[in-house]
Amino acid sequence: MVALRADLQRSLFQDDEERLLSYVNVSKENEKKKRKETYLCIASTVQQPVVVKLYLVRAKEDGFHKKESFMLRDIKIVDGINPRKPQAEFDLVFGDNRRRNFFATSLSGKESFIKELFLVSHKFLPIQKPEFVNIKLPDLESPKNELIPGDEVVQDVQDEDYHPITQKEEADFRRMLKQFNLELSEAKLFNEKLTQMLADLDNTNIESIMASETAVADLIDNLEQCDDYMKFLGDRLSAYDTVLHQVEENVEVIEEKANLGQVERDNLHLLLNSLVEFTELMATVSPEQLELLQRPKFGDQASVNLGLEAAKRAHQFMSSESVHSNLDAFKEGMQTVRTAFGVFVDTFYSYVSATMENMRDRIPLDDSTIMPKHSAVYRQLQNFSEIVNIIRISRPNVYQRLLDNYRQHVTTIFNQDQHNFYKNHEQKVNTMSASSASDLNEFGSLMELVSAESEIVVQAEQSFLQKFFHIPSIDPNTQQVSDSMRAVIRPIFEPMAEIFQRFGRACCSRNPSLLPATLFVRLVSLLPRYNNPKSYFSTVFGNFVVAMKRILDEQMNYRLDSYRVQKFTKRQRIGTLSSIDEFHRVIVETDRIFGESERRSDFEKWAVKLCNGVIEGIDNAAMSPNSKSPASIVRLENFHKLYLSLSEMRKISALDDIRSQVKRKYQENMKIYVFDYLGKPLEKLHLFFESVEFAISSGVRPEEVGFQQQFSRGELKKAISAHQGREVKKGLENLYAKVEKHLGGDSQLLQVVWRDMQQEFLSQIKHYQRLISQCYPNSRLNLEFTIEDVLRYFSEIAQQH
Repeated sequence: MVALRADLQRSLFQDDEERLLSYVNVSKENEKKKRKETYLCIASTVQQPVVVKLYLVRAKEDGFHKKESFMLRDIKIVDGINPRKPQAEFDLVFGDNRRRNFFATSLSGKESFIKELFLVSHKFLPIQKPEFVNIKLPDLESPKNELIPGDEVVQDVQDEDYHPITQKEEADFRRMLKQFNLELSEAKLFNEKLTQMLADLDNTNIESIMASETAVADLIDNLEQCDDYMKFLGDRLSAYDTVLHQVEENVEVIEEKANLGQVERDNLHLLLNSLVEFTELMATVSPEQLELLQRPKFGDQASVNLGLEAAKRAHQFMSSESVHSNLDAFKEGMQTVRTAFGVFVDTFYSYVSATMENMRDRIPLDDSTIMPKHSAVYRQLQNFSEIVNIIRISRPNVYQRLLDNYRQHVTTIFNQDQHNFYKNHEQKVNTMSASSASDLNEFGSLMELVSAESEIVVQAEQSFLQKFFHIPSIDPNTQQVSDSMRAVIRPIFEPMAEIFQRFGRACCSRNPSLLPATLFVRLVSLLPRYNNPKSYFSTVFGNFVVAMKRILDEQMNYRLDSYRVQKFTKRQRIGTLSSIDEFHRVIVETDRIFGESERRSDFEKWAVKLCNGVIEGIDNAAMSPNSKSPASIVRLENFHKLYLSLSEMRKISALDDIRSQVKRKYQENMKIYVFDYLGKPLEKLHLFFESVEFAISSGVRPEEVGFQQQFSRGELKKAISAHQGREVKKGLENLYAKVEKHLGGDSQLLQVVWRDMQQEFLSQIKHYQRLISQCYPNSRLNLEFTIEDVLRYFSEIAQQH
């Protein structure tokens, strides 16, 4: 077996600088058929770092060959299969869950191989060691030189003092073998060569020692002289070290004194700076400025400027953060300045409040068409804007009181101004005419004037609030009026929309039919002019438009209610309702007013609503208990007229669907009226043929009808003879008179109704003639009059009237 191990080492591993550690003779997966010898070998590299691999080696006729190789670190599990029942089978499981099954040729070979694999794993794999399962593992502390008998696994017998050579020693050993061109089997010859080399080296060393004896004596003398000189140098260096130590101590004393002097100078400098800073801080507000704060004057610009400068200095002092704040002098100075500044603020508040009160005593302008302005008051108050800003920062509560006081006063003043302004214009409106298009245009111009005057006032007030109270007017993110500005200015001009609405109603009362729409369209046309998101007036003007839209809706709702409700105090013939003519006039004129306006959709919605109101009013009138006219004739007359009216308004596309609806109602009521009053004028014929039709529907064939007694030709002749031509004409004349009475002389509708009755009468006659030809063929029986006679009757009756 030693020879087999040597053959494996020499033929497979020596050239690759690897060392065979152990091997076992195996067969794969329970092979039954005898094949070439197969060995599972453990080998490691000679060079560092050591890499351990497993090789599957197959013996062939020409020697050994490596068939497969596995890295030791790739093995995850070594499975002994069954720890209780000794058997030669074992498995190796790799990292990719691939399992390889082997059968050792002997149980001892398997155990020895797995034990070596366990020891190698713990020696060369610090991490990712394989997991050994179903195996009795060896104790790592036990001696590794135990001899395991076996035929397939060969290990050298080792004594207790044996230690294996290192990887480096083995590499050196193999390199020397190559140097002498020897193999491992020529160990004796290799030993002889090494012994000869060692003897040669000993001889060389002895000769060298004998030749250098005199040189050694000289070297010893030199060394003794050097030692003496080194002692001399040591003494000299010790003396120098003592002197340097004294110098170091003196330097440290000097540096300490210098540092103390520098600290003293730095402290004096800091103290001087602190005194200068404190002196300057306490002198921020001069005695003269304290006097101005305690006795402020706001009567002239010079006094205002001095007071402003004093207030700035006082604010600077009060807002300063100083290290001297705990000094009594600082506290006393701070209290003095705060007291004086408080007097200044209170006096300023009283002065501004009085100025606001005086705004009510201003002289009104003579021109009543111009809304009063506050430019003079704005100019007077804007001189104090910087003072207000200081108060806003230092005394927020006083600033808020001042703002609230101003808002309260100015709201009352603007309310009075607007009432007077609109009152003067209402007086002017009461004298204006509103009948022609030019008159309506005058009202529109008046609305433009009112809007322009309102814009001037709102813009001026917004600008004043921004400058005087330092309220941000524009939100930098949205580029619109800021929320803080809206919160202040909204209560001031909130009543303006209501006052404008009252004025709008006063204007519209001059012509309720046209002025609401006219003024609404005019205001809508002004929206682009006043659509400025940075101006609050865009909101105010939007309220104007909404107010006028509300007036228009109220007027339209009033009309809608009047169209729906049709009341009659006594019994009377209804005829055509006046609401239809009014609806036509309103829609036509309103359509002309709206034209291509952006809000035309509002008009179209109201046009549909009003038309539905008219339809509802027609139905209510038809069902009125005070109506002498039949419901069908009331609906027929009014739906006919409404349809004609809608037909004249075809350019209003919103009315297309409702026009079709009205036409359908008109036609339905026409059929109802014709059926109710024309009825079945040939009564005996109708009854006879009604029975004939019933018999046919019961299963009697048409050609067999005449053979029944009740439907004989004699009976048919009696029914025909009962309706002579002159009697038919007389009945039609009576019918025409009745229709004429119902329609009240509406010749156009009368002609339409008479024509429909003619068509219905003719259709009945044709129906009777068709039944005669089917049920009584070749009987030569005909009515006492022809279709031409009937056409002549209807024509003559219409011409006579």
